[in-house]
Amino acid sequence: MKARKSRHTHHHYHYSFTPRSGCKGGPPGMIKRTIRGLADKFDVPKGLIIFCFVILFLMSVPMAIIIFLACNYWVKNPGKVENSIDEFVEKTRRTFDNMSEAAEFRGAQTATSGASHSMDDDLEFPHLKKQFEDLERRTADMEEHVASDEYQLNKDINDIK
Repeated sequence: MKARKSRHTHHHYHYSFTPRSGCKGGPPGMIKRTIRGLADKFDVPKGLIIFCFVILFLMSVPMAIIIFLACNYWVKNPGKVENSIDEFVEKTRRTFDNMSEAAEFRGAQTATSGASHSMDDDLEFPHLKKQFEDLERRTADMEEHVASDEYQLNKDINDIK
């Protein structure tokens, strides 16, 4: 049998940037670009990304499609998603900081028994001064009692029992 000559000649359009799939050197498709981008971002093999999407697809097709489209958006717009997340975290942090400051302010208002005071009175905290002075006096009394001979005698008697 006679060997048949191939009629195929090499054409330049095989390596051009045409949107045809299957052409070497052409731009990657959405799926290939997304998988490559995710593998690069997470520094894992492309096979692992494909495996995860296959498992996700088997578990929930709609969820897999939504997540894939979100990943595609993330890969196509680098930095945009991260900036949005950073802004959201910053706004949330400021909101919680403001909430805790408001709670502290409300707590200080209720501690003054609802009476209206000037700003200088609120900064002095007279009730806290009284409590602190009382604690200091009681501590001094306890120190004096512990240092006394009577305390030592009582302690020795209790140890004998």
